[in-house]
Amino acid sequence: MKYFCLLLLLTSCNFSQDLVPIRDVARSAQARDTITDYIAKNYQHLDIEKDTIPGISLERAYNEILKYKKDPQEVIVAVLDTKMQYDHEDLKNNIWLNKDEIPDNGIDDDKNGYVDDIRGWNFLGNKNNEDLYYQHTSEVRFVRRYHDKFKSRTEKDIHNDSLKDFRLYKKKDSLYISNLAELKFTIRRVDSLNAIYYTGRDTLAYYFKNKLYSIANLDSLIAERPSLANYARFVKFVMSGRFTEKDLVDQSNNFSNRLKFVQNIDYDERKLIGDDPQDISDIYYGNNQVDGDVPFQHATGVAGVLAAERNNSLGMDGMSNSIKMMPIVMVATGAEYEKDIAVAIRYAVNNGAHIINMSWGDFFSPNSHWVKEAFIYAQENNVLLVKGAGNDNENVDLKTFYPNDYNENKEEFVNNLIVAGGSTSSLDKNLKASFSSYGKSTVDLFAPSHLLYTTDANKNYAKVSGTSFASPLVAGVAALVLSYYPDLSPSEVKQILIDSSVKYDILVDVPTKENPDQKLPFSELSKSGGILNAYNALLIAEKYIKEKK
Repeated sequence: MKYFCLLLLLTSCNFSQDLVPIRDVARSAQARDTITDYIAKNYQHLDIEKDTIPGISLERAYNEILKYKKDPQEVIVAVLDTKMQYDHEDLKNNIWLNKDEIPDNGIDDDKNGYVDDIRGWNFLGNKNNEDLYYQHTSEVRFVRRYHDKFKSRTEKDIHNDSLKDFRLYKKKDSLYISNLAELKFTIRRVDSLNAIYYTGRDTLAYYFKNKLYSIANLDSLIAERPSLANYARFVKFVMSGRFTEKDLVDQSNNFSNRLKFVQNIDYDERKLIGDDPQDISDIYYGNNQVDGDVPFQHATGVAGVLAAERNNSLGMDGMSNSIKMMPIVMVATGAEYEKDIAVAIRYAVNNGAHIINMSWGDFFSPNSHWVKEAFIYAQENNVLLVKGAGNDNENVDLKTFYPNDYNENKEEFVNNLIVAGGSTSSLDKNLKASFSSYGKSTVDLFAPSHLLYTTDANKNYAKVSGTSFASPLVAGVAALVLSYYPDLSPSEVKQILIDSSVKYDILVDVPTKENPDQKLPFSELSKSGGILNAYNALLIAEKYIKEKK
């Protein structure tokens, strides 16, 4: 999202004690006048009653419940995502290791079909350790598949057996052409903005001794010479540190590479990997390199939210040190292949994952049946799936977002998937993150996802936003519950998380193109109507297990 910043500039444990109220929490809680650095970096772990912040009550769970409990079991959470910096100081001790594989001997010791998969597997690489960094969007992929067959034909030329594919092709081809034109326009705009910045930087330097100046100097200059205000605006933005000259270069490269690869119908994206993307039985491809630098950095941030090492006096705390993360690479810049999704899920299940986190999705999925079969396989093997609701502010009850757990009649075909929307630290109309999609029937609950402090791919830390990060919070609480109550099934964990969520009786902004001023009750945006709560989940899990006995 950073690449669009400059563009946007323009235009005690007692199990009989009460739960955190599973009732309507109104705005009676007074927000703090100042937010400390601790709160700013940890608000998602805080408690609505004790801290007046709608977090997930993780710190309260540790302070009042878990300090009395011992010996949690290890829970393996597969992170299906981009490459991950697993040697990050705050992640390295919580990475899954395949104990049945001898490192770097070139032999498939555990005979699972994947050689030297010590820390997981990369389905976007080849045997020469080359990686696929860019993939088509799902629309471009579909158009490319049928282009030679349909490009010069009309509907009257098409046999009835192919008519459905032809009509979809025409629809997606039109969208492809429109998106391509929009991308080219954006590139021209970005180039113009960069030119304004560099010209402005040099022009403004002319007015200062040694060509050095501060933001205050620029403000004074603008007062004297208003004609320089446009230049100064961009230069000040970069000087503020919110956007750097490197970001300008990266932004240009990002859009250029999208044009060259992601939106280029002639780009043969699977040639490097060497598999057949339309053959779901062709599953033994890729390599064991699950770390490394990639243009789209995502998994490291997800991993930090999920399981950054707790209590090590570094950076930030994840959900639990009982979590061991299994990195599985199947995400690049562009859209995920359904084949890669399905094969990655099966790899995770077959190699012992208890939970699978999936922080991605798409509105178009012609081979969604492959993923459906993988979901059923996960359910049959007692594996919980967690995913984000998406960052499009869409009602996904009305606009299907893949992957999902329901058929065309909106009937669920599995009960092991949790879908998470994104919330913020605000107890007001902004409680729903502005970007988060929602759905009374298709989204299960919400979790914090706005400006979360987490590990960064350059082995540092950064703040991130998106339902991509609500998902690992949910996966983390699920793993925390499972670590103390391992006999719970995925469907039971799911229901516990839904039942334990904290409800908020607040009208929130849910703008649409048709109704930009629309407000809806937060309680109507998901099945639970509430926000993930670790403290409540642990209390309900304890009660559930006792009643089950």
